[in-house]
Amino acid sequence: MAAKFTMTEQHLTLLRRMHVENGPDAPEIDQKRPYGNSDIERDICELLHLPYDSESDTPMTKEVEATVKRVHRETATALQIVLRTGKFETGSYRADWEGGNWVRVPESAAS
Repeated sequence: MAAKFTMTEQHLTLLRRMHVENGPDAPEIDQKRPYGNSDIERDICELLHLPYDSESDTPMTKEVEATVKRVHRETATALQIVLRTGKFETGSYRADWEGGNWVRVPESAAS
């Protein structure tokens, strides 16, 4: 089954900020502090300029919460694409199988 993904500036922003450290066997992303701090939602909102202040009494809107969760979850695929292609480029990508040989789809073929 072919996989499709659209890389956005949001994905690239989070990837550029990921905290990578030396694990026992290989480099790894710090799961508790992937973007530098332990408040992942706050970090994502700050990096993506989304309206949320974790220290105020104002709750995160459902729309912002959905965006935060979606983009954070999608960073795994975005990272696979960056590692496979060696490029930080927005656009449409496809793979012949989930997590496989990701290639950028030309703009004309993406629609």
